[in-house]
Amino acid sequence: MKPEARFPWLYFVLAFAITWLIWSPGLMATWGWFELPLPFLVFFFLGTWGPFLAAVIVLYREGGWEAVKAFLRRGLDWRIGWRWVAVIIGIPLLVSALPLGVHLLLGGPPPAATLLTTPLMIVPVVATYFLTGGGNEEWGWRGFALDRLQSARTGLGWHPLVAAVGLGVIWGLWHLPLFFIEYTAQYHEPLWLFILAAPAVSILHSWVYNGSGGKLVAAWLFHAAIGGAWEVFPLAQPDVPGYERVFVLAMVASIIVAVVVAITRPSFALESDKS
Repeated sequence: MKPEARFPWLYFVLAFAITWLIWSPGLMATWGWFELPLPFLVFFFLGTWGPFLAAVIVLYREGGWEAVKAFLRRGLDWRIGWRWVAVIIGIPLLVSALPLGVHLLLGGPPPAATLLTTPLMIVPVVATYFLTGGGNEEWGWRGFALDRLQSARTGLGWHPLVAAVGLGVIWGLWHLPLFFIEYTAQYHEPLWLFILAAPAVSILHSWVYNGSGGKLVAAWLFHAAIGGAWEVFPLAQPDVPGYERVFVLAMVASIIVAVVVAITRPSFALESDKS
């Protein structure tokens, strides 16, 4: 059996180890062990590169710099159909604006701050999510790991839906330290609900990645768009009593949309893997 056809244990171990090591000062500062020398946001941004670095290390180990360069070239292929551009913009707006709207209709308190009051900041915020605020994770999660799980040519050949759900569980657990670090938005959110919703969000990312023909940049943009949308229509406002309902509604909305995708697109494999 070729090495790449085995479960990518090394990749996942490296992705977790690199990120958790970088995030660990925030956890130790929360426990009162020492003062952070820099804002935790710096550690957070650096930690989001763990999945990418893990992919580069494994690829170099398997095929040297040629494999790494091929991976980088594939990730920078920007040719995405307009249909997928609409999905990349529309789905994040749906799972962010609708939950906030329902919350407000139910008489919930409005957010104390939103990018809608400073619209000129929307593009810089989305760009930050794209470059190093989460979107960059997709080099590892979809660009490497999903292919290794689902591809009949180079991986295990799992059904795309099974691969998306399995990867979602792992991806959700990768975020675990953030829920115990007081400098993060996750610190104020229910961990159990995030872990439950992570496979659903993974289904959406995998659908975009596979449907666009394996364009890594599509998943990259989609991840950034979700992060940006949840800043425009805030997902969490720890200082606003009763606002927790928005997070719950957003997770429920993500699960519902993912279920619809799974039902209406039962096989969203990469074109090259379809028989």
